[in-house]
Amino acid sequence: MVSLVTGTSINIIIAIVIVTILAYMISLITDRSLRAAEEELARNRDLTVELEHQVEQLEATNEEMESMNEELNHTYTELLESNKNLRIFKNFAEASGQGLAMFRPSGTLLYVNRALCILLGREGPGEMAGEDFLACYPGEWKTRLTGEIFPSVTTEGQWIGELPLSARDGTQIPTIQNLFLMSDETGRELCVAAVITDLTERKRMEAHLLHADRVKAIGKLAGGIAHDFNNILTAIMGFGELLLGDLPPGDRLREYAEEILRAGRMSADIVHQLCAFGKGQVMNLAPFDINHEITSLRAILLRYMNEGMELLLDLDPDPPIVFADATQIEQVIINLVINARDSMPVGGRITIRTRHSFMNASGVPGISEEDPRPAAAISFEDTGSGISEELLPRIFEPFFTTKENKEGSGLGLSVVHGIIEQHGGRITVTSIPEGGSTFTAYLPIAKEEPVTPDSAKVEPDRLRGSGERILVVEDREKVRAFASILLREFGYIVFEAENGDRASKVFDDEKGAIDLLFTDIVMPGGSGYDLIDTLTAKKKDLRVLVCSGYAEVESPRRRTFPFLQKPYSVVDLLRAVGEVLGKG
Repeated sequence: MVSLVTGTSINIIIAIVIVTILAYMISLITDRSLRAAEEELARNRDLTVELEHQVEQLEATNEEMESMNEELNHTYTELLESNKNLRIFKNFAEASGQGLAMFRPSGTLLYVNRALCILLGREGPGEMAGEDFLACYPGEWKTRLTGEIFPSVTTEGQWIGELPLSARDGTQIPTIQNLFLMSDETGRELCVAAVITDLTERKRMEAHLLHADRVKAIGKLAGGIAHDFNNILTAIMGFGELLLGDLPPGDRLREYAEEILRAGRMSADIVHQLCAFGKGQVMNLAPFDINHEITSLRAILLRYMNEGMELLLDLDPDPPIVFADATQIEQVIINLVINARDSMPVGGRITIRTRHSFMNASGVPGISEEDPRPAAAISFEDTGSGISEELLPRIFEPFFTTKENKEGSGLGLSVVHGIIEQHGGRITVTSIPEGGSTFTAYLPIAKEEPVTPDSAKVEPDRLRGSGERILVVEDREKVRAFASILLREFGYIVFEAENGDRASKVFDDEKGAIDLLFTDIVMPGGSGYDLIDTLTAKKKDLRVLVCSGYAEVESPRRRTFPFLQKPYSVVDLLRAVGEVLGKG
């Protein structure tokens, strides 16, 4: 029994020990597991924090990338716009008629447009790329550019002025240039830009206008001289004719009188040319066939030509009808043929051509307009020595001659110029040294058909007066004396006056019993037209004949009175008086 209890107790103790050991071991294992779990949880918490931090970093990076993407998109859009603007600028620059260039202050060319390449005689921008643009400026101007102009551009930002450029063939081209600095947004200087305008045509027009003004001024001076000479020649030639008429045939003094008249006519011809140059002649305008005029002059023109010369006529089959003074145009034709003759000392060919052409409203030939004005072009072409480019601008100046011996008056071409300009036309010239010249005169086409002129001459007995009373008003004593003596010898009753006041007194003293007033236009104390107004107010049917040595004072074409140009001859005066009085 005791042993049974003892054995049971031992088993219980052993069981308790085993349970205790097991419990300890289980507790030990559980503690370790818990610690491991806690450690794992701690590690997981750290990992979670790290992951959260990384997520935050990723989110920040993503936001930064989105911002960069927006910035890139904006930059890309700006680049597209810049490229578009650059294309527009390039198209504009290439289409511009002005020269454009960009170059560094050292001269290295960065850009040049096609217009500037053409101006400089270069093939294109590719040929000039990278060249020294300063080499396009003539030596002294290159020095001025670098020494004066570039510093001014740097300080002022811009410089505008005239500068010449040298073309490939060495020709200097006048230009006006606008030079300015190009900088970036920070103000850093990048290059010099140049806008270049060709002044060649402008300079040519300025020279043409200067020449025209010079010719006009000389013309006015020439016209004034002609006015004075015409009065003197009227007396010289008039009294010479009276003297010749009183000398019996065979008298040796007749030869002297004829020489006086011959010299007077030569002087009158020169004065006539001066008047033409000064635009001081009276024109008797009428429509006429220019072909017929040239053909009728052919025999006369041949007499002016030397041996070994040939005259050819190439006339338009449709004859141009011009509105002009036939006598003056005849002088133009003769003068141009003589000029052509003188250019061919060893012989040659002169060709006269007529063609239908056009002028603009300013009289400039060959320029198309909506309403061009028809014109006749009369060309005179020779195979002579030609005219150098240096002398061409001066050929229409009075007294200028290219003849080495200075023969002639030097008025031939100036007369031609004056007559054509007075008709509202133009004259042009093209010439090649040793290759001949071509002068082309342009005259307005008539709107009416030509009128066949009455060539009947006044019979000598019809030039005599029948006691008609004539008041001669002339401030030049010798001219007045000649006219009065002549009219008295041919049967007129003559009253004389030296000015308007004296003429009015004579008229009143004669109680208006005056049949014809013959008056000069320009007189001290009032013009002849003022006198006409005064006397015709007193006598409505008073016949009037006016005269002058210089028609531009007041053109008789503006008035209805017959006009007599000084110097006039015996027959000229008698015929004019007879016609006004109804005798012609």
